[in-house]
Amino acid sequence: MSITKRWGTTKISTHKNVLLIALVASSSLVAALYFSSPVQASDNIIKAEAALTVTTSKVRSLEWHSSLQASGDIVAWQEAIIGAQLTGLQLADVLVDVGDQVKKGQIIARFNSASLINERALLKANLDEASALVTQAYVDYKRAFALSQTGGISRQNLLQAETQKQTTAAAVAAVKAQLASNTLQLSYINVVAPDDGVISSRSATLGAIGSVGQELFRLIRDNRIEWHGQFTAMQATQLAVGQKVTLDLANNSTATAYVRQISPTMNPETRMITAYAAIEPNSKARAGMFATGNIQLNKTSALVVPAASVVIRDGRSYVFELVAATQQVIQRPVEVARRQGDYVEVTGKIQADATVINQGAGFLSEGDIVKVVSESTSSIDSAISQKQETL
Repeated sequence: MSITKRWGTTKISTHKNVLLIALVASSSLVAALYFSSPVQASDNIIKAEAALTVTTSKVRSLEWHSSLQASGDIVAWQEAIIGAQLTGLQLADVLVDVGDQVKKGQIIARFNSASLINERALLKANLDEASALVTQAYVDYKRAFALSQTGGISRQNLLQAETQKQTTAAAVAAVKAQLASNTLQLSYINVVAPDDGVISSRSATLGAIGSVGQELFRLIRDNRIEWHGQFTAMQATQLAVGQKVTLDLANNSTATAYVRQISPTMNPETRMITAYAAIEPNSKARAGMFATGNIQLNKTSALVVPAASVVIRDGRSYVFELVAATQQVIQRPVEVARRQGDYVEVTGKIQADATVINQGAGFLSEGDIVKVVSESTSSIDSAISQKQETL
């Protein structure tokens, strides 16, 4: 059947329209079959799963020690200043140097004693002379006293004899005092160590003329040094005498110390409290070093992940949790707390036994699909290249 319209009429051919509809339907069916091909869909999924190759770790719940960390100087426990006690004498011998171990009473320097020895000889001669005058004055007084009893001499002459006796006795006492001073000065000729310890500095110079109070040496008593750790007021509430301190030294070694005293007051300038920790002997710590100290406290529970699992972006820390069913990752914000070796404690919306991405975490985004391999077969370089290809 056909309808024809001429000069404003329309002509429709029914059998041609039927054929056209059949062709359109056939084309739609072919297209639907093509795009729903199971082989093609499988290929797309494989490409999505291969977006990044990663390794994973479990979030573990462990008992970790809490710790206090602070920095401070290593100083001498007590430093003795050894000075000269004589004036005008030449330093004749310097017997020790910096770093030498000394014993209490050991001679470490010596002044020239010739002038004092000569002075001592003169004082002894003066003492002998004064003693002889005392003897003579005593005899004269006894004679004068006897004569005064019979009226042989006047009372004035008796008084003069008594005065002479007392004067000569005073002269003897003065010479004896000078001899005692000379003996004391001679004892200062030898400069001795006041205690066991190690010489920390030396300013004594051979041939120099000494003066009273002049510093010659410094001595670290008993060779004891200690760490002066600076703690905040909050940290100080957890300090206690006897706590063990592990010091990290600048020479990549460690030393052990024990808190012996805690300052009763806070420094008004730094707002810090000082803990004095005695360092065990035979360590590599030296006075003048600056060290960081760690004090372990009681154990507490901690959710622990490898440090490589934590990604820092825009000033915040994240871990990527793996959803096993879809092989997708979820970005979880966390806070990093304690650290021990290659592991860190995290807090936030993360649970124990959750699976987090380890190697490759730094190249992930929310919702990425990953391929998990074992640690031994993965490579961070291949992960980087795969991620760049997908981008």
